[in-house]
Amino acid sequence: MTISFILPSAMPFYIVLAVCMALVTLRVPMDFWQRYSNVMLMVTVAMLLIVLVVGSSVNGASRWIALGPLRIQPAELSKPLSVSAISPVIWCAKWKRCVTTSGASVSRWA
Repeated sequence: MTISFILPSAMPFYIVLAVCMALVTLRVPMDFWQRYSNVMLMVTVAMLLIVLVVGSSVNGASRWIALGPLRIQPAELSKPLSVSAISPVIWCAKWKRCVTTSGASVSRWA
């Protein structure tokens, strides 16, 4: 089989996998994402730094971390996690109400 026939046949599998992962992600309570978004972002930044040292090369780009048969690209994880970590800051600036890590809402002086 050539690669042109392998990729289209794998696409339905990846679509089903993506929908299943989205459903699992939606089942996680919002409190979890708010509480741990900064920690997840720091782990991702650490992974980005690890790529500089032990990154494996795929098609000439050494942006991957190889964990056995699994390859992770930390740059793709950092995109949604950076939005998740920065969104409370934008909320606080726009509405002049800041939410602490304990969930308490605090008014900010304008």
